[in-house]
Amino acid sequence: MNQTLPEMPGVLPMVGRSLLGLAGAYLLRALAESGSLPPESGTAAGIAYALLWLGWAARNPASERLKTAFGSLTAVLMLSPLVWEATARLHTIGPWMAAVILLVFAVFGMAISWRKSQLIVSTFATLAALGTASALLLALRDVLPFTFLFLAVAAAIEASACLEHWLSERWLGAAAADLSVLLATWLVTNDRGLPPSYAPIPQAWLLTAQIALLMIYLSSTIVRTLFRGFSFTGFETAQCAVAFAVGLSGGLRTAPVMAGVMLVCAAACYLVSLNIII
Repeated sequence: MNQTLPEMPGVLPMVGRSLLGLAGAYLLRALAESGSLPPESGTAAGIAYALLWLGWAARNPASERLKTAFGSLTAVLMLSPLVWEATARLHTIGPWMAAVILLVFAVFGMAISWRKSQLIVSTFATLAALGTASALLLALRDVLPFTFLFLAVAAAIEASACLEHWLSERWLGAAAADLSVLLATWLVTNDRGLPPSYAPIPQAWLLTAQIALLMIYLSSTIVRTLFRGFSFTGFETAQCAVAFAVGLSGGLRTAPVMAGVMLVCAAACYLVSLNIII
């Protein structure tokens, strides 16, 4: 008990600032609903406000982890409900625009937290983007926009991993990208075909997603092992295997070109392993 009491005076101001920040977000929402602001302007202002709060969170010293976490969480609580409501209920933005906004939020969080290596900011921003996109995918049943969002976030995380940043986040992007591409593959290749409630998934777009998943992790592995000299990790072994399996699960049925892609990627893996052994 004695250890927790000294912390309370510091926690309460953080909670107060977060509540004031959320009150400002609700004020913008009320202005948009009353017609004082056009819905598009209200949405844009809310997104900018959330980005501003995320930027403020990243300005804290690296030692003030709790303060950074409160600021990051406040930004997430502003952005995620806003994007959800504007996309799923008000329809002021479409699924592709929602995916772009969430991608900007995630990449912005990674960028501003880079200098002080603030994993908290990056993790909150990434979780907000992936979680909100997953909810929208299930609600709207529009797979492609959010699948490509997951792939883009995964690519950004792998680019950071090649520079030894945010290594603990890699499984988040990988899991989201794997599951979304696998879902899209199953929806197109299952015996009953694409359910009527889902938005169309052209085979060319599906093939692009399957190849992108494989290329992201194969390229990252090659860069990290051959060019940066890092050890081949268990994550890279498992994820490359998963990416191959996802492509094989439906790629060969949707397009014969996938066989050629698999052959090229297999040859690249052989060369990587040969260089590691040598």
